[in-house]
Amino acid sequence: MQRTNKFSSFFSMLLVTLAMTACFGSSPERTAEKFLAAAYKGDVETVISLVDMNEEHGMEEMMAGKMKMMVEQSRNKANELGGVKKIVIESTKYSEDKQRAGVKVLVVFRKDNFEKREELSLVKKQDTWKVSIM
Repeated sequence: MQRTNKFSSFFSMLLVTLAMTACFGSSPERTAEKFLAAAYKGDVETVISLVDMNEEHGMEEMMAGKMKMMVEQSRNKANELGGVKKIVIESTKYSEDKQRAGVKVLVVFRKDNFEKREELSLVKKQDTWKVSIM
């Protein structure tokens, strides 16, 4: 009986660990999905937080302004199409060193099940995936 309890406790901890990794882990797919969901909702702060701003060029303010306009256009388009119904990751292709990835995504909107395909480039920075816009 004690062995069953130990196994049950171990199994429970394993499930919790896997669930936390799935929820909080960074992957190019998860970042792409969060980026697009935020863009179509009009969440500028989240979009900017998911973009590799490449600070060494000193163009953060200009990029933030451009991102705000892009997010506004995306939100307006989504609203015209009844909002986002679902976001589906179609494929991911990694660079040889696994520091860059290309993610192909299908966005389905509520109105007439309109579909739009997106392709995002991502870069891994300090164990976190960011959308690359340069």
